[in-house]
Amino acid sequence: MGTASAYLNGKPWIANETLAQPNEPCYKGRLGLELTKQGLRGLEIFGFSNITLSTGVYQVYPAVSGNPCKDTLIYTSFAALIGDDVLKDFYVSLAGAKNTLEITSISKKKKRTEVIGNFNVTYVIFDKKGSLYPDTIKVTDGYFRARIGK
Repeated sequence: MGTASAYLNGKPWIANETLAQPNEPCYKGRLGLELTKQGLRGLEIFGFSNITLSTGVYQVYPAVSGNPCKDTLIYTSFAALIGDDVLKDFYVSLAGAKNTLEITSISKKKKRTEVIGNFNVTYVIFDKKGSLYPDTIKVTDGYFRARIGK
């Protein structure tokens, strides 16, 4: 549960659903974040995994590299599903770009943790099946507020 927003190539983007959950079984004490928007063009999903639950600014990396159970790096990807999985465009973060995720606040209350942060990422096409999206997507002023637990 939560909220998320950003600008994709200068156009406003607001998530319909924000899902945060502990990354298991590999990431003890780390967070996975999925920001989803159902729009006229289809389903758009930002994914971040292996997020450290402490405040700070972190570099994010392409989701297709490394061993997720051994890495300590934060990974990200963007997927656009047009109709169904057959027309799925899959993007990874552009290597060498200043791709960051910042955790600005963590609040723990009993069985619930709230995480607030922001992100700026340039994504490039990795696997293109549809044709509605450009090969490069620049995400600026990304914001999220997500809860883990009840």
